[in-house]
Parts: sequence; C-alpha cells; structure tokens
Amino acid sequence: MVAAGLVLVIVAEPLIVLLYEPAFQPTASVVMYLLPGLVIGGVCGILANYFHGVGRANIIPRVQVLPVALQLLLASIFLQWWCLMVGIAAISIGLSLYGLMLVIVFVRVSKVSYPKLIPCLSDLSYLIAFARVRMYQVFKSKVSTR
Repeated sequence: MVAAGLVLVIVAEPLIVLLYEPAFQPTASVVMYLLPGLVIGGVCGILANYFHGVGRANIIPRVQVLPVALQLLLASIFLQWWCLMVGIAAISIGLSLYGLMLVIVFVRVSKVSYPKLIPCLSDLSYLIAFARVRMYQVFKSKVSTR
C-alpha cells in the first residue's frame, strides 16, 4: 500500500490530466492531501481484522472515537476559516490518527513489539514464494482443464 501511495504521488497529476482534461488538474492536490491518511489508515486498518478475529471487535469503536471527533472538529474549524484543501487535510489527519491508535492498541493487546510490525526482507521473500506457488497452482489448474 505504501508503494502504491508513492506511485500515486508521482502519477496522480498526469493521470488526472490524461483521463479527464487540464481543467481538472487542481484535483490532484486533493489526492496529495488525502494520500497520507489513506495510506496510514489503510495499512494500519488491517489490524482491525485482528480484533474481529480474536473476538474483541468492541475495541474498534472505542479507538475510532478520538480520531473521528478530532476530524470533525478540525474539518469544521478549517472549512470555516480556510479553504477546502485544509479541510481535506483534517480528514487525512483523522485517518492517520485512527491508524496510529490501532497500532498502539494492537501492541498493547497482543503484546507484540513495535519492531516486529515493520516488514523485513524475510517477509518479502515469503510473499514472493507464496505468489510463485499460487501462480503455479493457477497455471497447473488451467493446463489440466484443457
């Protein structure tokens, strides 16, 4: 997701101009303001599945209270006094805070250390091996059905 976010930072503006027209070029800045929150919230949001899986889904609404309240407060203040882009930044701040709070609660509940949450080279090699096996299985099933 982080890699996709970085790619989107690079291609968002040209892609918007290509798919729509130059008049829509300012919407690329909306993407830039939202992107940090979307990436952080998306990456950390996967941890919500952990809480559902271990029967602790009641934690998620509790974690969401502060980020949502802060997002609403900031958005209402920012939109009254400044432009739309600053309001969009408030949304990104709320999403980022939600993701970071999920990580903090996950570490406290699961007793996993923070360094274990950072992907390493062995994780990448595992994903590559998994993808190879899945591609082989798909290829093998397609060949055997012919």
